[in-house]
Amino acid sequence: MGMFEKVTNVFENKETKERREKVLGDIETLGKELNNLKGKEGIETVVQFFNTVSMVQDSLDPNTTAEIRSYLQGKKKEAVEKFDNLCKHLSNSGREEFGWNRTKKGEIVTGDKVYLGNISGLFTKTVDYWKGQKNEAKGGWGYSGMENLNAYDVVNNQAREFMQSHSGEMIDDINTINATRKG
Repeated sequence: MGMFEKVTNVFENKETKERREKVLGDIETLGKELNNLKGKEGIETVVQFFNTVSMVQDSLDPNTTAEIRSYLQGKKKEAVEKFDNLCKHLSNSGREEFGWNRTKKGEIVTGDKVYLGNISGLFTKTVDYWKGQKNEAKGGWGYSGMENLNAYDVVNNQAREFMQSHSGEMIDDINTINATRKG
C-alpha cells in the first residue's frame, strides 16, 4: 500500500467506498456486456449497447469520478489513464440530447429514442423505423459497392462501426481497471 493510498483511506468514509465500489461494479458489468455483444454489433444490439453504456455514464458524477481517479492513482498510474479514456468513451457513446442516444439521465434506452441515419443520403430516423426497413429492395444507390445493400444494411453498418469504434478500447480499459482493483 503506497503512501498516497494510506492518506486517501484515512479520509475515506463508508459511503464514499460503497459508492465507488458500486460504480466500479457497474463498470465491470459493462465490460461483460460489451464482451457479450462482440461479433453481434449492429442495429439489432445498438439499443442494448446504449442502455448499458448509459447506466455507467449516469453513475459517473464529478465527485464519484474524482473518487475513483484518486483510488486508482494510489494503485497504478496506467489504471487512471485507462479510466480517463473510458470516461471519454462513455461521454462520446452515451446520452446526448441531439445525438444518437436521445434519452435523459436514468431513462431506459429504447428503439424509439435511438436515432441513426444521416448517411449516404438517408434521413435520420429511429432504430425502430430502420428495423422495419430490413426487407426493402436492395440497390438503387448509384454508389459503387452498394448495389447489394438496402437502407437497413447501410444503417446496420453504421451502428456496427460505431459500436466497434468504442467497444474494443472500452473493454481494454475496463480489463486494466478491474485487474488493478482486484490486484
